[in-house]
Amino acid sequence: MGKVVMKVINIQEEGRFAGPHKRMMEVAAELKKKDVETVLLFSSIQSEIFVDKLKNTDISFKTLRLHKLTKDIFHFIGYFFWFFPELFAVYRFLKREKPDLVHCNGSWQWKGLVAAKMAGIPVVWHLSDTYMPKVIQGPFWFFKKFFVNHFIGACERAVAFYLNDKKNFKTVHVIQAPVITEEFKPSKVISASDLGKIPGKLVLTIGNITPVKGHERLLKVAEKMKEQQGDLIISFVIIGRVWDSQKKYYQKLLSYVKEKELSNVYFLGGTNEVKEHLKGADLFFCSSEFEASPIAVWEALSMSLPVVSTDVGDVKQIVQGNGAGFVMEGRDIDGFVSRILKLVKDRELRNEMSINARKVALNYLDISICAKNHLECYQDILNS
Repeated sequence: MGKVVMKVINIQEEGRFAGPHKRMMEVAAELKKKDVETVLLFSSIQSEIFVDKLKNTDISFKTLRLHKLTKDIFHFIGYFFWFFPELFAVYRFLKREKPDLVHCNGSWQWKGLVAAKMAGIPVVWHLSDTYMPKVIQGPFWFFKKFFVNHFIGACERAVAFYLNDKKNFKTVHVIQAPVITEEFKPSKVISASDLGKIPGKLVLTIGNITPVKGHERLLKVAEKMKEQQGDLIISFVIIGRVWDSQKKYYQKLLSYVKEKELSNVYFLGGTNEVKEHLKGADLFFCSSEFEASPIAVWEALSMSLPVVSTDVGDVKQIVQGNGAGFVMEGRDIDGFVSRILKLVKDRELRNEMSINARKVALNYLDISICAKNHLECYQDILNS
C-alpha cells in the first residue's frame, strides 16, 4: 500500500459473522490495493469468528460494545438503555480517527449515522436487505430524511424498496456483494471429504440457520422430491451455523425431518470450507425468504454451479437472465422440485448452465468490480 488517498470507517453494529461482514472484509482488502485505508468498526458482542478472520489479514479494525436492535427482549431493552453511551463511543472513535468518509450498514443501524453527523463527516448508508419490520419504518424514514444524502443499495430491488424517492438524494449507487473468483475457481479446489459419504446427486445450500433463509421451504421441497424422484437418489445438504438465538428453530427443523422421515436431508453444521463443499455439489439451492445480494449464491456461480432460487434480490436478473439457473416464487414447491429434477436428469443443460454460471461471476460479481464500484461511490460523495 502506498500513500493513503482516502480513509474510510466502515461500521457494522452486528458482531456475528455473516454475509455483510464478509463483504466488508473483502472490499477493505481490495481497496487497500488502491491506497484506500478502511477501518472496520463493529460490535464486540458475539464477534469471535469475525475477529479471528480479521487477525489473519492486515485490515485495521476496532470493536466496541454495541447492542443491536432485535426482537430479543433483553437486547431490545439494552439497545435503548445503552444507545447514547454507545453513540458517543462511536463519535469519539470517529473524532480520533478523522476519516474522510463513514460507511454504515443496514437499515436498522443508526448510531454510525448520528455519530458521523455530529462529527461533521460525510456518510453513506448501505442498504443490504429487502425487508423492514414495521417497528423500524418510522425511525428509518427519520434518519433517511435528516441524516443521510448518500446511499448504496445492495441490489436494484433494495433501492426500489427503500428509496422510491431516490431523486431527492445526492448519490445512490447499486453495488452487488463480491466474490473472489480467483479463490472460488473450480480447477483450484478439491471437494470436501464429508460429502463423499452422502449418496446421489447433491443439492447444496449454505447460510446460517435462521427463518430468513427459508429452511422450512427447503424441507418441503426435499419431502416432495422423495415422492417424485423415482430411481434417482437426490440428497439435500444444509450447511450453516446455529446461533444460540436460533436453537429452537433448528430443533423445529430437525423435528420435521424426523416426522417426515426425510432420509435425503443432511445438516452438516457450519464450515470454513465453503468452496470445497461447493466443489462437491451438483447444484445450489437458495430457499431464502429475503435476500439482497446473496454472497452464497454468487460463490456458487463462481464455482460453476447451476442455481435454483427463490425470487430474491436481483437473483432473477443475474442468474436466470444469464442462463445460469432457475428462479421461482417461494410458494411454488412443485416448481422447485421440477427444476431440480430437470437439472439432475439433463446433463447437457447442467453443463451449459455451469459454464454460464462461471461467466456471470467473472463478468458481474468479481471482487475487483465491487471494489471499483465502492471507490467510485466514495469519490462521488467526496466530490459532491
